[in-house]
Amino acid sequence: MARWNERVQRRKELAQLQERLETRKLVDRAKGYLMDHQGLSEAEAFRKIQQLAMNSRKTMREVAQAILLARQLSA
Repeated sequence: MARWNERVQRRKELAQLQERLETRKLVDRAKGYLMDHQGLSEAEAFRKIQQLAMNSRKTMREVAQAILLARQLSA
């Protein structure tokens, strides 16, 4: 039973790590877009995403997805 619980716990940890990695990739892509199209530094782009997330009570992932979606719509 202990091995089963350990295995379940490791699967949960793996899923969380995969989610965090995907979020980081999305935020990095959104930062890149903001840097290219708004002339922001990397730190400024990150801070802008962070502030938008806080002000709209959304996660940084949701904000990054919205930025990337808007980019697709404007292309």
